[in-house]
Amino acid sequence: MTIPSTSKPSEAEVVWWLKRSLAVDGLNGSVVREILVDADASYLHSRFGKRLEPTGALWIDKWRPDLVCVVETDGAERLAGFEVKSIADHEKGVIQAMRYRAGVHDAYLCIPTHGDSVAPWLRNSVTSHGVGLLTASPTALRIEIPPAGLQPEPRTLQVTRRYLLGEVTARAFSLNKPLHYLAFTFATAFAEEPWKTLRDDWGLQDSALRLAARGAEILGLVSAGTTTHRGKAYADLLRLMGFTLAGFRSLTGTRLATSAPHFAAVLRTVLLQHPAVALIVQVLSRDPSRVFSIEELAQKALGVDEGLARAIFGIPPQSGATWQMKPTTRFQLKASLYDTGLIDTRLARGAGGGTAATNYDPSQDRWQLGITSSLRI
Repeated sequence: MTIPSTSKPSEAEVVWWLKRSLAVDGLNGSVVREILVDADASYLHSRFGKRLEPTGALWIDKWRPDLVCVVETDGAERLAGFEVKSIADHEKGVIQAMRYRAGVHDAYLCIPTHGDSVAPWLRNSVTSHGVGLLTASPTALRIEIPPAGLQPEPRTLQVTRRYLLGEVTARAFSLNKPLHYLAFTFATAFAEEPWKTLRDDWGLQDSALRLAARGAEILGLVSAGTTTHRGKAYADLLRLMGFTLAGFRSLTGTRLATSAPHFAAVLRTVLLQHPAVALIVQVLSRDPSRVFSIEELAQKALGVDEGLARAIFGIPPQSGATWQMKPTTRFQLKASLYDTGLIDTRLARGAGGGTAATNYDPSQDRWQLGITSSLRI
């Protein structure tokens, strides 16, 4: 359903025009992927909120772009950051977009299409600040002035890229039993009607099926409704191990590492290719016998990969404050790692609550490498 536009669009609406055009048509002939919209309250609570997902708080130094994405150009990738304004504050928008240049290859100001031309003062301003100018409508996106393409600061660029990667890929873990992702892959590979088969033989409703599909896609097992080469290889492996949808649904009610260690081993190889999982296991592997609190784990991860750690755990606190750990990390992600044996520590009390859960104590949220992950031959 298309939401009708207004003569004076809100900023959230212009962001939606921008995101939709980038996703469908790309940017200047190039494919765009990994689009992340800022988790600004005015966006989330607007009528476009669901359409703007995924959202996150991506910081470039002290500033948050309205949208960041990866643009594929000539076999390479470039990061693009966007400041979006509606019909006012364009001068302020130029300055804000300029601040993003340290963490992206190209920075843009995006405004609604208005008439046939852009004011000369705005053209001069974006040009002098090295910022690109885009005009957006409900149906099209036009580059009025290309960005200067100056070199970003290498460390800031790396943090931005890793944060974007983490925010997008961490959404694989919406279900706390990763066998669902393999089941979806298995059905997609071998069933004539995968969704019907999953409903009948695996017992998932449509809402959970959508989460399983998204997880399988982010894990690189499924793409555009078909199995990838990697996904087909895992599906073949499961079939050779005797896996069937009707026969093994009950495993999601147990800890897989204990009840079906052979399937758990397959899932570990899948999960270890996920950036968030790889970082957590890397940190825990440095001292496999130690039990970390989630705050200690987050702090260690921050020293290894700042951008990815921020995406996994949340923004580090100010001195003396408590780190507000992301609920998805302390619950769904941790549950998946525990289920497959990558860690041997259970969920903490209150881990499934929201961000402001009062019964969750991060100092009591323990993480230790699983014995199956630290065995030596």
